[in-house]
Amino acid sequence: REMQVGFRGSAELTWNAEFDAEPLRTGTQGMLTVTVRNGGTEKATGVRLRVEHPADKAQFVQATPKGTHAGGGEVVFQDATVAPGETK
Repeated sequence: REMQVGFRGSAELTWNAEFDAEPLRTGTQGMLTVTVRNGGTEKATGVRLRVEHPADKAQFVQATPKGTHAGGGEVVFQDATVAPGETK
């Protein structure tokens, strides 16, 4: 007997975070940029990224795109789709 089997690729997500200005000084604003890259061969769907910051030392100002400030020191980005080779 023979059976034909098809293999699909997979998503391979990596992330990076960096500040636009270091060192951050008390009373100034800085931007934390977080990127997610899909190095795999299939799209990643339903991607959820949770970014934590020290709530007692940093105040959340805004997040784009569609970041939700969950209170305390947490910002959540959810329901993203990242295509193969794409960085968001």
